[in-house]
This record gives sequence, structure tokens and C-alpha cells, in this order.
Amino acid sequence: MLFKNIRRIILLLSLSSSLQAFNWEFNPYVGIYTQWKRISFKEGFGNNLFTHLYPQIYGYAGIKLHKNIAFEIGYETGRTRTRVVALTTGDCAAGTPIPAIISPAIFAGRAKLSGINIGFVGFYAPVDPKFELLGLLGISYVTGSFERHTIQVRGIPYGRSRKLKDRKAVLHMGAGFQYSFWEHVSIRGMIGWKNTGRMVLFAKDGIPGLYLP
Repeated sequence: MLFKNIRRIILLLSLSSSLQAFNWEFNPYVGIYTQWKRISFKEGFGNNLFTHLYPQIYGYAGIKLHKNIAFEIGYETGRTRTRVVALTTGDCAAGTPIPAIISPAIFAGRAKLSGINIGFVGFYAPVDPKFELLGLLGISYVTGSFERHTIQVRGIPYGRSRKLKDRKAVLHMGAGFQYSFWEHVSIRGMIGWKNTGRMVLFAKDGIPGLYLP
């Protein structure tokens, strides 16, 4: 029993020494930037209905826990983008082929995306401490609002719409750089990736049909 207690004390002292040697810090920061989000939709299930590029504003706040790591949370949002398309016989609109009887059909595809990002950011200065490379790994809680509005079929006005809002927690990764002009002012550039392929278009809106993710 005495030997076990001594071993525990040594282990706690070693852990305490390691934590002290890690040079913890507590430096909060905030930032904002604009970004372009590009989404690839599945063939026949949104690729010919929705815009692929979405301009957004992204605001974030973080706490630098060490010179090489920080915890960060951010929020991104943008306006709804609309794409008007004319589909003909054989084309798929949200998974349903356009029959000859309603060809051509004109649709307005509207979509908006927003989300909260939570994760850790790694910092590494290869040479100059003012220039740092960044790596990001976390989770993004993405909300997508989609609508397929039928404008007309065979030249006849038609007002039917299908709407769906889907939310998913997805993996979020990114890489980039940060350059500090002054002690508390810097500029950042990032490129990221999110697994939005888990989001479903129109499969949950209660309208029957061949609708798949």
C-alpha cells in the first residue's frame, strides 16, 4: 500500500512538472473576415438547381492556450442565393427525371448556409515569429435552407415549391497562415473543408417521390 501511494505521488509530481513546463497562457482574441464557400451537389440532386458558390461573413473568437495551440469558436452566415434554370426531358430535378409532358420546366433554386464552428487551431512559426502557419481541426454545426420553386412548365406558370431545412454536425478542417503587423493586429488567410455530404435535400419534406441524399 505504501509503495502504491509513493508511486501515485511521484506520478502527480511528474504530471505537475510537465504541465508547468508546457508554458500555458491565456490570451483571448477576436477576428472577422469574408469567405467564399463552394459546395458540390450530387449529380441530379442539386448540382443543376443550386448555386455552388456562397459569399459569407465569418466572425470568430479564441483563447490562445499556448504559443502553438488555441481553442476557437466562430459563426458564418451569408445571404440566400438564387439560381434560375430550365431543365428538359431526361434531366433530374432533386432526383426526379423531367418527363416530356412538362418539358421544358423552369425552376428557381434557392439556398442559404450558416453554421457554428468549434475546434482547435495549431500555430507554427517556421522562421519569423510574425508569420505563422495555421492548422484547424474541429466540428461544424451546419444549417442549410433549400428551396426548389417551379416557375413554369411548358410555358405555363406553375407555383409549386419544395422546401427543406437540414442541420448536421460535420467534420471541419482547415489550413492557412497568419501575419502579425503589430503586437495585437494580424491578418489571416485560410482554406477549409467540411463534410457537408451528410446533408439531405428534400427527403424529409413529406412530398413522395424518388428523393435521395
